[in-house]
Amino acid sequence: MANETSGRRDNRVPFRASTKTPNIMMLRRTRLLLIVCGILAFAVLGIKLFSVMIIHHDEYEKMAIDQQVRETEITASRGAIYDTNGKILAMNASVDTIFISPAEIAKNNEDPQLIARELSEILDVDYDKILSMTKNTDRWYEVVKRKVEPDVSEKVRAFKKEKKLVGVKIEPDTKRYYPYGSLAAHVIGFVGQDNEGRYGLEQRYDSYLTGSTGRIIRATDNRGTDMLFVNYEDYYDETKGNDMNLTIDATIQYALAERKEILSNADKGVLSPYNTYTNAGLPAGPIANPGMNSIRAALYPAETKYYFYALDTTGVHHFSETYYEHQNFLNELAGKDEEEDQQTGTGDETTADQTGDTADTENQTDG
Repeated sequence: MANETSGRRDNRVPFRASTKTPNIMMLRRTRLLLIVCGILAFAVLGIKLFSVMIIHHDEYEKMAIDQQVRETEITASRGAIYDTNGKILAMNASVDTIFISPAEIAKNNEDPQLIARELSEILDVDYDKILSMTKNTDRWYEVVKRKVEPDVSEKVRAFKKEKKLVGVKIEPDTKRYYPYGSLAAHVIGFVGQDNEGRYGLEQRYDSYLTGSTGRIIRATDNRGTDMLFVNYEDYYDETKGNDMNLTIDATIQYALAERKEILSNADKGVLSPYNTYTNAGLPAGPIANPGMNSIRAALYPAETKYYFYALDTTGVHHFSETYYEHQNFLNELAGKDEEEDQQTGTGDETTADQTGDTADTENQTDG
Protein backbone atom coordinates (compact mmCIF):
# COMPACT_ATOMS: atom_id res chain seq x y z
CA MET A 1 0.00 0.00 0.00
CA ALA A 2 2.76 2.24 0.89
CA ASN A 3 4.60 1.26 -2.29
CA GLU A 4 1.60 1.99 -4.44
CA THR A 5 1.26 5.31 -2.86
CA SER A 6 4.86 6.22 -3.34
CA GLY A 7 4.82 4.91 -6.91
CA ARG A 8 2.15 7.38 -8.03
CA ARG A 9 3.01 10.76 -9.47
CA ASP A 10 1.95 13.68 -7.36
CA ASN A 11 0.04 16.02 -9.75
CA ARG A 12 -0.76 18.68 -7.18
CA VAL A 13 0.45 22.26 -7.88
CA PRO A 14 2.38 23.79 -5.02
CA PHE A 15 0.84 26.89 -3.39
CA ARG A 16 2.16 30.30 -4.54
CA ALA A 17 1.26 33.82 -3.38
CA SER A 18 -0.95 35.72 -5.90
CA THR A 19 0.75 38.70 -7.72
CA LYS A 20 -2.45 40.02 -9.27
CA THR A 21 -3.26 42.59 -6.57
CA PRO A 22 0.21 44.32 -6.42
CA ASN A 23 0.38 44.58 -10.26
CA ILE A 24 -2.97 46.29 -10.40
CA MET A 25 -1.97 48.76 -7.70
CA MET A 26 1.31 49.59 -9.44
CA LEU A 27 -0.50 50.10 -12.73
CA ARG A 28 -2.98 52.45 -11.10
CA ARG A 29 -0.20 54.45 -9.47
CA THR A 30 1.64 54.72 -12.79
CA ARG A 31 -1.48 55.91 -14.55
CA LEU A 32 -2.13 58.46 -11.82
CA LEU A 33 1.46 59.71 -12.02
CA LEU A 34 1.23 60.05 -15.81
CA ILE A 35 -2.03 61.94 -15.54
CA VAL A 36 -0.58 64.36 -12.97
CA CYS A 37 2.55 64.89 -15.07
CA GLY A 38 0.41 65.43 -18.16
CA ILE A 39 -1.76 67.97 -16.37
CA LEU A 40 1.31 69.83 -15.10
CA ALA A 41 2.93 69.78 -18.54
CA PHE A 42 -0.23 71.10 -20.23
CA ALA A 43 -0.60 73.73 -17.48
CA VAL A 44 2.96 74.97 -18.06
CA LEU A 45 2.36 74.92 -21.82
CA GLY A 46 -0.93 76.76 -21.41
CA ILE A 47 0.70 79.45 -19.25
CA LYS A 48 3.47 79.86 -21.83
CA LEU A 49 0.97 80.09 -24.68
CA PHE A 50 -1.07 82.63 -22.72
CA SER A 51 2.08 84.69 -22.16
CA VAL A 52 3.10 84.55 -25.84
CA MET A 53 -0.34 84.94 -27.43
CA ILE A 54 -2.00 87.33 -24.99
CA ILE A 55 0.42 89.19 -22.72
CA HIS A 56 3.31 89.64 -25.19
CA HIS A 57 1.21 89.49 -28.35
CA ASP A 58 2.02 93.02 -29.54
CA GLU A 59 5.73 92.61 -28.85
CA TYR A 60 6.08 89.35 -30.80
CA GLU A 61 3.85 90.62 -33.57
CA LYS A 62 6.12 93.65 -34.01
CA MET A 63 9.20 91.41 -34.05
CA ALA A 64 7.62 89.18 -36.69
CA ILE A 65 6.64 92.13 -38.87
CA ASP A 66 10.12 93.63 -38.57
CA GLN A 67 11.62 90.34 -39.76
CA GLN A 68 9.14 89.78 -42.59
CA VAL A 69 8.76 93.25 -44.09
CA ARG A 70 10.85 96.36 -44.70
CA GLU A 71 9.41 99.85 -44.37
CA THR A 72 10.73 102.84 -46.32
CA GLU A 73 9.53 106.34 -45.45
CA ILE A 74 8.53 108.89 -48.08
CA THR A 75 9.13 112.46 -46.94
CA ALA A 76 6.08 114.70 -47.26
CA SER A 77 6.39 118.05 -48.99
CA ARG A 78 6.18 121.01 -46.62
CA GLY A 79 3.56 123.67 -47.31
CA ALA A 80 4.64 126.81 -49.16
CA ILE A 81 4.50 130.35 -47.75
CA TYR A 82 3.15 133.17 -49.94
CA ASP A 83 3.04 136.94 -49.54
CA THR A 84 -0.15 138.97 -49.87
CA ASN A 85 0.15 139.00 -53.69
CA GLY A 86 0.80 135.27 -54.06
CA LYS A 87 4.57 135.48 -54.45
CA ILE A 88 6.42 132.51 -52.99
CA LEU A 89 8.48 133.37 -49.93
CA ALA A 90 9.28 129.75 -48.95
CA MET A 91 9.06 126.62 -51.07
CA ASN A 92 10.47 123.10 -51.40
CA ALA A 93 13.20 121.89 -53.73
CA SER A 94 13.78 118.21 -54.60
CA VAL A 95 16.96 116.70 -53.15
CA ASP A 96 18.10 113.19 -52.20
CA THR A 97 19.40 111.27 -49.21
CA ILE A 98 22.32 108.92 -49.91
CA PHE A 99 22.60 105.89 -47.64
CA ILE A 100 24.18 102.45 -47.67
CA SER A 101 23.05 99.01 -46.53
CA PRO A 102 26.06 97.30 -44.88
CA ALA A 103 24.14 94.01 -44.60
CA GLU A 104 23.55 93.90 -48.36
CA ILE A 105 27.12 94.98 -49.09
CA ALA A 106 28.40 91.98 -47.10
CA LYS A 107 25.80 89.59 -48.53
CA ASN A 108 26.60 90.48 -52.16
CA ASN A 109 30.38 90.57 -51.57
CA GLU A 110 30.64 94.20 -52.68
CA ASP A 111 33.89 96.08 -52.10
CA PRO A 112 33.42 98.36 -49.05
CA GLN A 113 36.67 100.23 -49.73
CA LEU A 114 35.60 101.03 -53.29
CA ILE A 115 32.21 102.25 -52.07
CA ALA A 116 33.75 104.39 -49.31
CA ARG A 117 36.34 105.89 -51.67
CA GLU A 118 33.92 106.83 -54.45
CA LEU A 119 31.19 108.17 -52.18
CA SER A 120 33.78 110.17 -50.25
CA GLU A 121 34.92 111.88 -53.45
CA ILE A 122 31.44 112.52 -54.82
CA LEU A 123 29.73 113.62 -51.58
CA ASP A 124 32.73 115.22 -49.86
CA VAL A 125 32.29 112.99 -46.80
CA ASP A 126 35.17 111.57 -44.74
CA TYR A 127 36.42 108.24 -46.17
CA ASP A 128 37.02 106.61 -42.77
CA LYS A 129 33.52 107.55 -41.64
CA ILE A 130 31.91 105.78 -44.61
CA LEU A 131 34.22 102.78 -44.27
CA SER A 132 33.26 102.37 -40.60
CA MET A 133 29.60 102.37 -41.64
CA THR A 134 30.17 99.45 -44.00
CA LYS A 135 31.44 97.34 -41.09
CA ASN A 136 28.04 97.43 -39.36
CA THR A 137 26.90 94.34 -41.26
CA ASP A 138 23.88 93.84 -39.02
CA ARG A 139 22.38 97.16 -40.17
CA TRP A 140 20.41 97.92 -43.32
CA TYR A 141 20.32 101.72 -43.18
CA GLU A 142 23.33 104.02 -42.64
CA VAL A 143 22.91 107.60 -43.85
CA VAL A 144 25.97 108.95 -45.67
CA LYS A 145 24.63 112.42 -46.49
CA ARG A 146 21.30 114.25 -46.53
CA LYS A 147 20.02 117.11 -48.71
CA VAL A 148 22.13 116.13 -51.71
CA GLU A 149 21.51 118.25 -54.81
CA PRO A 150 20.17 116.46 -57.93
CA ASP A 151 23.35 116.94 -59.99
CA VAL A 152 25.43 115.29 -57.26
CA SER A 153 22.86 112.49 -56.86
CA GLU A 154 23.22 111.74 -60.58
CA LYS A 155 26.93 111.05 -60.07
CA VAL A 156 26.10 108.60 -57.27
CA ARG A 157 23.43 106.99 -59.43
CA ALA A 158 25.90 106.57 -62.31
CA PHE A 159 28.49 105.00 -59.98
CA LYS A 160 25.87 102.64 -58.55
CA LYS A 161 24.76 101.58 -62.03
CA GLU A 162 28.30 101.13 -63.37
CA LYS A 163 29.42 98.88 -60.51
CA LYS A 164 26.01 97.20 -60.17
CA LEU A 165 25.91 97.94 -56.45
CA VAL A 166 22.98 96.81 -54.36
CA GLY A 167 24.18 98.23 -51.05
CA VAL A 168 24.21 101.88 -52.20
CA LYS A 169 20.79 103.53 -51.96
CA ILE A 170 19.25 106.84 -53.08
CA GLU A 171 16.14 108.12 -51.33
CA PRO A 172 14.10 111.18 -52.43
CA ASP A 173 13.85 114.08 -49.99
CA THR A 174 12.97 117.80 -49.95
CA LYS A 175 14.89 120.93 -49.03
CA ARG A 176 13.48 124.28 -47.94
CA TYR A 177 14.25 127.08 -50.37
CA TYR A 178 13.70 130.83 -49.94
CA PRO A 179 13.57 132.57 -53.35
CA TYR A 180 14.07 136.05 -51.85
CA GLY A 181 17.00 135.02 -49.66
CA SER A 182 17.11 136.83 -46.34
CA LEU A 183 14.13 139.04 -47.14
CA ALA A 184 11.86 139.10 -44.04
CA ALA A 185 13.91 136.18 -42.73
CA HIS A 186 13.27 137.04 -39.07
CA VAL A 187 9.52 136.82 -39.76
CA ILE A 188 9.48 133.71 -41.96
CA GLY A 189 12.16 131.83 -40.01
CA PHE A 190 13.89 128.66 -41.18
CA VAL A 191 13.88 124.86 -40.85
CA GLY A 192 16.50 122.34 -39.76
CA GLN A 193 17.98 119.28 -41.48
CA ASP A 194 14.88 117.25 -40.62
CA ASN A 195 12.56 119.87 -42.21
CA GLU A 196 11.27 120.85 -38.77
CA GLY A 197 10.59 124.55 -38.13
CA ARG A 198 13.24 126.13 -35.91
CA TYR A 199 12.38 129.84 -35.95
CA GLY A 200 9.74 132.40 -36.93
CA LEU A 201 6.56 131.35 -38.70
CA GLU A 202 8.22 128.08 -39.74
CA GLN A 203 8.39 127.13 -36.07
CA ARG A 204 5.16 128.75 -34.88
CA TYR A 205 3.02 126.98 -37.51
CA ASP A 206 5.18 123.88 -37.92
CA SER A 207 2.29 121.44 -37.38
CA TYR A 208 0.22 123.32 -39.98
CA LEU A 209 2.96 123.39 -42.62
CA THR A 210 4.18 119.83 -42.03
CA GLY A 211 2.53 117.03 -43.99
CA SER A 212 2.12 113.32 -43.22
CA THR A 213 4.98 110.99 -44.11
CA GLY A 214 4.23 108.22 -46.63
CA ARG A 215 5.48 104.60 -46.52
CA ILE A 216 6.44 101.74 -48.83
CA ILE A 217 6.23 98.28 -47.22
CA ARG A 218 7.89 95.30 -48.96
CA ALA A 219 8.23 91.61 -48.03
CA THR A 220 11.73 90.38 -47.10
CA ASP A 221 13.40 87.01 -46.54
CA ASN A 222 14.99 85.77 -43.30
CA ARG A 223 18.10 87.87 -43.99
CA GLY A 224 16.16 91.06 -44.63
CA THR A 225 16.61 91.12 -48.42
CA ASP A 226 13.68 92.19 -50.57
CA MET A 227 11.79 89.24 -52.03
CA LEU A 228 11.63 90.16 -55.71
CA PHE A 229 9.27 87.42 -56.82
CA VAL A 230 6.67 87.87 -54.11
CA ASN A 231 3.70 89.99 -55.10
CA TYR A 232 3.52 91.95 -51.85
CA GLU A 233 3.98 95.72 -51.63
CA ASP A 234 1.89 98.28 -49.81
CA TYR A 235 2.19 101.96 -50.71
CA TYR A 236 0.87 104.71 -48.47
CA ASP A 237 0.87 108.14 -50.10
CA GLU A 238 2.37 111.07 -48.27
CA THR A 239 0.16 114.10 -47.57
CA LYS A 240 1.48 117.54 -48.51
CA GLY A 241 1.52 120.21 -45.80
CA ASN A 242 -0.83 123.20 -45.83
CA ASP A 243 0.16 126.42 -47.60
CA MET A 244 0.23 129.73 -45.74
CA ASN A 245 -0.67 133.20 -47.08
CA LEU A 246 0.75 136.23 -45.29
CA THR A 247 -0.20 139.91 -45.33
CA ILE A 248 3.44 140.85 -45.93
CA ASP A 249 4.14 142.40 -49.34
CA ALA A 250 7.45 141.16 -50.77
CA THR A 251 7.86 144.25 -52.96
CA ILE A 252 7.49 146.60 -49.99
CA GLN A 253 9.84 144.53 -47.87
CA TYR A 254 12.42 144.61 -50.64
CA ALA A 255 12.04 148.40 -50.96
CA LEU A 256 12.51 148.77 -47.21
CA ALA A 257 15.64 146.64 -47.30
CA GLU A 258 17.07 148.62 -50.23
CA ARG A 259 16.16 151.94 -48.61
CA LYS A 260 17.87 150.92 -45.40
CA GLU A 261 21.22 150.69 -47.21
CA ILE A 262 21.08 154.37 -48.24
CA LEU A 263 19.34 155.75 -45.17
CA SER A 264 20.40 159.34 -44.47
CA ASN A 265 21.45 160.70 -41.11
CA ALA A 266 18.26 162.75 -41.02
CA ASP A 267 16.23 159.55 -41.49
CA LYS A 268 18.17 157.79 -38.76
CA GLY A 269 17.52 160.64 -36.35
CA VAL A 270 13.73 160.48 -36.59
CA LEU A 271 12.14 158.94 -33.51
CA SER A 272 8.82 157.50 -34.55
CA PRO A 273 6.88 154.25 -34.22
CA TYR A 274 6.89 154.13 -38.01
CA ASN A 275 10.67 154.31 -38.28
CA THR A 276 11.49 150.59 -38.34
CA TYR A 277 15.23 151.26 -38.44
CA THR A 278 15.60 153.11 -35.16
CA ASN A 279 12.61 152.03 -33.08
CA ALA A 280 13.66 149.14 -30.86
CA GLY A 281 10.05 148.04 -30.55
CA LEU A 282 9.86 147.06 -34.23
CA PRO A 283 11.92 144.65 -36.33
CA ALA A 284 14.56 146.33 -38.49
CA GLY A 285 13.10 146.56 -41.97
CA PRO A 286 9.80 144.75 -42.62
CA ILE A 287 6.49 146.00 -41.30
CA ALA A 288 3.29 143.96 -41.14
CA ASN A 289 -0.09 145.08 -42.54
CA PRO A 290 1.33 148.27 -44.03
CA GLY A 291 -0.93 151.10 -45.15
CA MET A 292 0.29 153.65 -47.69
CA ASN A 293 1.05 156.31 -45.05
CA SER A 294 3.03 153.95 -42.86
CA ILE A 295 4.93 152.66 -45.91
CA ARG A 296 6.01 156.16 -46.89
CA ALA A 297 6.82 156.95 -43.28
CA ALA A 298 9.05 153.88 -43.13
CA LEU A 299 10.76 154.64 -46.45
CA TYR A 300 11.30 158.36 -45.85
CA PRO A 301 11.24 159.05 -42.10
CA ALA A 302 12.77 162.54 -42.35
CA GLU A 303 10.31 163.70 -45.01
CA THR A 304 7.21 162.57 -43.17
CA LYS A 305 5.23 164.72 -40.78
CA TYR A 306 4.11 162.73 -37.77
CA TYR A 307 1.28 163.37 -35.36
CA PHE A 308 1.11 161.83 -31.92
CA TYR A 309 -1.93 162.07 -29.72
CA ALA A 310 -3.02 161.23 -26.21
CA LEU A 311 -5.97 162.08 -23.97
CA ASP A 312 -5.48 164.98 -21.60
CA THR A 313 -7.03 165.22 -18.12
CA THR A 314 -10.32 166.50 -19.55
CA GLY A 315 -10.69 163.60 -21.98
CA VAL A 316 -9.74 165.64 -25.07
CA HIS A 317 -7.11 164.43 -27.57
CA HIS A 318 -3.91 166.44 -27.54
CA PHE A 319 -1.88 166.31 -30.78
CA SER A 320 1.91 166.75 -31.05
CA GLU A 321 3.98 167.10 -34.21
CA THR A 322 7.20 165.67 -32.81
CA TYR A 323 8.08 162.70 -30.66
CA TYR A 324 9.72 164.98 -28.08
CA GLU A 325 6.61 167.14 -27.73
CA HIS A 326 4.55 164.01 -27.26
CA GLN A 327 6.87 162.70 -24.53
CA ASN A 328 6.84 166.08 -22.76
CA PHE A 329 3.06 166.10 -22.80
CA LEU A 330 2.96 162.60 -21.31
CA ASN A 331 5.43 163.66 -18.63
CA GLU A 332 3.26 166.66 -17.80
CA LEU A 333 0.25 164.38 -17.49
CA ALA A 334 2.22 162.11 -15.17
CA GLY A 335 3.27 165.14 -13.09
CA LYS A 336 -0.31 166.37 -12.78
CA ASP A 337 -1.43 162.93 -11.66
CA GLU A 338 1.22 162.95 -8.94
CA GLU A 339 0.17 166.43 -7.78
CA GLU A 340 -3.46 165.35 -7.60
CA ASP A 341 -2.49 162.29 -5.62
CA GLN A 342 -0.47 164.43 -3.23
CA GLN A 343 -3.30 166.91 -2.86
CA THR A 344 -5.73 164.11 -2.21
CA GLY A 345 -3.39 162.69 0.41
CA THR A 346 -2.96 166.14 2.06
CA GLY A 347 -6.71 166.66 2.11
CA ASP A 348 -7.18 163.30 3.77
CA GLU A 349 -4.59 164.14 6.41
CA THR A 350 -6.26 167.54 7.10
CA THR A 351 -9.64 165.88 7.47
CA ALA A 352 -8.17 163.32 9.79
CA ASP A 353 -6.53 166.03 11.92
CA GLN A 354 -9.77 167.99 12.12
CA THR A 355 -11.62 164.86 13.17
CA GLY A 356 -9.02 164.24 15.84
CA ASP A 357 -9.28 167.80 17.19
CA THR A 358 -13.05 167.51 17.37
CA ALA A 359 -12.75 164.27 19.25
CA ASP A 360 -10.34 165.86 21.74
CA THR A 361 -12.68 168.78 22.26
CA GLU A 362 -15.54 166.40 22.97
CA ASN A 363 -13.41 164.53 25.44
CA GLN A 364 -12.44 167.72 27.20
CA THR A 365 -16.11 168.73 27.36
CA ASP A 366 -17.07 165.39 28.80
CA GLY A 367 -14.32 165.77 31.38
